[in-house]
Parts: sequence; C-alpha cells; structure tokens
Amino acid sequence: MEKGYWKKISMSVLFCALLLSGCSKSGVSQGTAEKTQADSLKGRSSGSEKNAGAAKAKVIDENHSISGMPEEKLDLSEYGLGYQGAADARPEYLWMSAARAENGYYVWGKASERSGRGMLMYFDKASKSYIPLCNKPNCAHNSKGCNADFNSNGEEEVKYIRSYIQYYDGCVYVAGHDEEGYVYLYKVAPDGSTCEKYMTLYKADLSSTAEGENVKEFSEPEICIHRGYIYFMVGKESNLKLRRMELGGEDVEIVFENAGSRPSLYRMKAYGDYLFFQSGNFTDDDCIDIKAGIFALNVNTAKTQLVKKDAVSDYTVSDGDLYYTTAVGINRYSLKKQEDAAVVETGVRGDVAVHGKFIYFYRDDTCTLSQYDSGGKLLHEITDADFSPCRMEDEDYFFALGFGKEGFLPVKELSKGSAKWTSLEE
Repeated sequence: MEKGYWKKISMSVLFCALLLSGCSKSGVSQGTAEKTQADSLKGRSSGSEKNAGAAKAKVIDENHSISGMPEEKLDLSEYGLGYQGAADARPEYLWMSAARAENGYYVWGKASERSGRGMLMYFDKASKSYIPLCNKPNCAHNSKGCNADFNSNGEEEVKYIRSYIQYYDGCVYVAGHDEEGYVYLYKVAPDGSTCEKYMTLYKADLSSTAEGENVKEFSEPEICIHRGYIYFMVGKESNLKLRRMELGGEDVEIVFENAGSRPSLYRMKAYGDYLFFQSGNFTDDDCIDIKAGIFALNVNTAKTQLVKKDAVSDYTVSDGDLYYTTAVGINRYSLKKQEDAAVVETGVRGDVAVHGKFIYFYRDDTCTLSQYDSGGKLLHEITDADFSPCRMEDEDYFFALGFGKEGFLPVKELSKGSAKWTSLEE
C-alpha cells in the first residue's frame, strides 16, 4: 500500500450541440448566473441533519473494530444487484473522473490558458473527437464567454472539484466550493448550454494549514448520485460520516458513522440496491497502516452491513461478485455464497476493474495495464509512463486523466493485442 496515498485518503474523505432528453431546461445560463441565487442557497444551506438511527447506521470505534464485526449474507432474493439505467450510478467508474453518457464521455480537461481553470470536455465515441462542452457557434473556446470554461459561468468565486463528474438521468453533474466553504452541486445541460446551481450540500470546515498563517485548506469530498439520492463523504471530521440527501432536497441523513480515534471512510461504488464503501481505523498516528473492510449500504432500508473484512485496497462489483485487490493479487468474493478465492496473482496492490468476461488490473508504479480472463490468465498488457494514472471507465474505453498526459485507450484494441494510448488533444 502506498503511504502517501492512504494519508491523502484519510484527509480527504473528485459535441456539436448534442441534446439528450431528460435534462431540465430551467437552468441558469452560464453567462448570466445571478448572485442572488447563490445567496439564497447559502441561506438554506443543507437543511437539517438527522441520524439514520442505531438500526440503520453502524458505528466503528476502538472497542468495536472492523475485524470483530460479523459479516452478513446479502439477501439477493429480496434486493438485487442489477443496473436500472437512468436511476443508477454507472457501475464501471473509478473515482468518478470520467462520466459515460449514451454516445460518449464527459471529462474534466486541462485548464484553459486564459483562466488557468478547468474546461469541461466531451469525448464522442463514434468520431473519437474531444471538444469543449460549449454550444456557442463560432466560439474559439479561449475566452471568458465560453460555456466550457468553468468559472466563466457567473460563479467566479467557485472552485470546481475536478475529482468528481457524473452523468445521471440525462444531465451532467459537477461540484464546487466557494471561499467560505459552501459546497454546491451543479446541474449542467448535456450540450453545455445551461448551468444551474442545483443544491447546497454542506459547509466545509476551513482551517489554517500553518501556524500563524491565514491559509484556508479545503478537503475534497467524495460524491455519488444513485437512485434518487446524492451520497457524500466529508473530509476533516473527528467522526467520519456517510451522508445522503434526496436529489434536489435540503435535509441531510447520516447513514453511517465511524467514531474511531483514527477513522477512515472512502471509495464509494454504487451497484444495484447497494452503495458499497470502505471504512476502518488507522493503526498509527501517521495514518499509514490501516485496518478496514468493505461495507454495503442498502439504499432502500438505509441498513449497513460488513461484507468483507480486511480489504483496504481497490475493489469492484460485477455480476454478483466482489473483486478486491490484496498485497499479492486479486480475489473474487461471491456475495451470494460468501466464498472467497484468489483469481489473479499480481505480486502488488493496484486498481481493479471487471467488464464482461475480462478482469483488468493497473499498477501505477510501472504504469502497466493488464487484461486477464475470468480464470486469471494474462491475455494482454500495455505499459506507458506518459499516460498515468489510468481510469478504467467501462467495457469500451479507458482514460488517463491524471498527472501525466490526457489520453484514451480503446478496450477492443487491447483485446487484439494492438493497444496504444492516444492523446485526447490529437
């Protein structure tokens, strides 16, 4: 496990007038968003906050450790693990850095030369074109009036959270925060024509990063919209909590809380009637070594159960099975049978994705993406240090949207053994 990575997790807890149906057209124009709307939203903040109750939320403390909590069998006869289209978060994402729509993907692009801030981009699968999300004719996409140039939409004081973007029920959702710490959810039209400040999620606790200096520090939340709710984890809390709000609502519900002295709460992944996440406690004050497990929140009952203990690294859910990475490989845990088996030997920890009959593994120390069959046999792999980290989006495309070059990789080329990363700007 990478020390810096886990420490960051603990402090954080991110097209040519395409018009798709289902998105509200009552949004505010990006060029004319009104400050009075922002003031109104601040006034109502995020409404009241309520606990889900002892029967609905489990608390992890020093006397009730992860390893001591009973694992419970998911009742698949009553609650399913199927995908239900517009009402669900797509199950293929990793870190919500790319959002799949019907015909392409929404991603955060590089900062514009003018503002130094993020451009919202669209990648069309058919043409493999990568363009700013702006429907203005003859726009050069390099001026303040460009719809794709965020912080040009009347929200100059807002900093957008580049670790989060989601396409849900015909609209694009992004999040941002202002200098006072208010965190907002924005609803964007699929062609970029409108941007609405849709909800206020919470007010972050801003504190100084250095003694004697008036420097404000903001910890980015983890956010996921699924089946009519927005779920979010807030960093820098003594007791880490998983909260949810009805999409478009005001009241906040606490559905899980970790009350340990060195708590961790991270990595949400929605699948069917469940929101999976990881939580546990760090075993030292440096927040390096951790004991954690994978939990499942039933989105219908708000009840939480421990699914797999001693699982601290990346995981994914596919076709009733939970795949999780260990220090030496990838294990497959049957949610129905509660049976665990090692399926891939990698020798290191990394990121895992499962699409159809293939298992994918990415190790960032060598920037290597590997493809295995369902039995764990290595089929193909590609190494390219220029494109890192890899975001294993879905069965069609992988993206590199991190610290290296921005690029895409067609999965079908990987399956043919002829894969290469292509820069999104080419």
